[in-house]
Formats: sequence, structure tokens, C-alpha cells
Amino acid sequence: MTVTRASVSHRRGTRVDFLESLRGPRAPWEEVVSAAQDAALAREVALTSSVTIREVDPVSGRDRQKACDVPGAATLTPDVLAEVRRPVSYHGMRNYIGRMALPSVDREAHAGWFESRNEQETYRDLLLTRPITQMTTQPLRLEWPFASGVRTHVPDALYVTVDGVVTLLDVTRRARLDSAEAHAVFVLAQATATALGWRYELRGELSAQHPQVMTDLSSE
Repeated sequence: MTVTRASVSHRRGTRVDFLESLRGPRAPWEEVVSAAQDAALAREVALTSSVTIREVDPVSGRDRQKACDVPGAATLTPDVLAEVRRPVSYHGMRNYIGRMALPSVDREAHAGWFESRNEQETYRDLLLTRPITQMTTQPLRLEWPFASGVRTHVPDALYVTVDGVVTLLDVTRRARLDSAEAHAVFVLAQATATALGWRYELRGELSAQHPQVMTDLSSE
């Protein structure tokens, strides 16, 4: 029997995180930004990063938290991953969240979360224009070690195309790239995807005619 997960968002005003919180200090943003500005240092951080997931049994629906190093995470695919967090809905909220059907090989009635109209439109565009066989959202937590602490990031989606290429995806507003902190996070996400042997794609708002794809964030 295949277990179908609940498709309603949390309604208590707080986002649901399914993973255990990391203990210890958070690296100051100055250190994170500095690392992202140095291509060699960004690669070093990526290679020593950890990837925490919820590994799911597609038949029973049971899942467990699992921490992987980069070689261990390189073989992950969307169909083995459960979402690591769930967005929140509340009265008066300004962003638009919901669920949409996503392709899967091993799971029935598979769906994923979008946390904004921007994400929803991006996922629809991908499904219409790419030969995607598997896709999941809120797929994993990246954990980057620094001398003074750690920083984490949950990418928006992970998908696989018919040629077997795995792509890690972030969706953002272009204005966010004016923030040095946000830009650093996306640079490190790209470096980590490269270390995993995956593609990385960063997308902004869709224009009237085509998506705004912002992939290469390297400082080289």
C-alpha cells in the first residue's frame, strides 16, 4: 500500500521543520560572504559540507533523517527524498503557497510545495519545457562548515531529466541578489551542486516571454 501524505500547510504561524536543529554557533555572515567571493575557498567549503535528508520508503511511506557527506549524497534522487520542511499559512499572509503535482517514477500521487507565485510559475515552466522524470521540493538541507560555525540552506527543488542529469534548483526574486548574504548562499549552493556532480540552476521571476535564468554565480 502506498501512503499519501497530507497536502495541507501548517496553520499555527510557524514553518514546520522536520529535521533536528543543528547545535552550535552560526558562522557570521562576513565569513560566509568572504568564502563565497573566493572560488577556491567556496569549493573547499562545498567539498566538506554535509547534506541532511529525510529518506523515504516509497511503499510504506516511513522516513528517517539521514546525514550524508558529499560522496554519499551524490547518488540521491528526488524519489527517495521526503520534504525537510513545510511552509506555513496564516491569516493576512502576503505570499501564496500551495501544492502541485510533480512527476515521479516510484511514488503515486506525488506532489510538492511552492512558497510563492514565482515558484509556482517556475515549476510549471520547467514541467512544460523540460523532460523531467522525477521532481521534489524542499528536498534537503545543505550544511556548510566554517572556522567559527556553520551555515545552512534548503534549496527549493531537486529534479532529474530523462538523460539522468540531476539539477538542484533555487528560485528567487532578482532584487535579492543585491544582498551580499543571499548572493553568497546561492554561490555556495552552486559550488556544492558541482561537488555533488549535479547541475545548479538559479531562477528569477519569469518575464512575459521566458524565464530569467541566473545560473553562473562564480567569482572566477
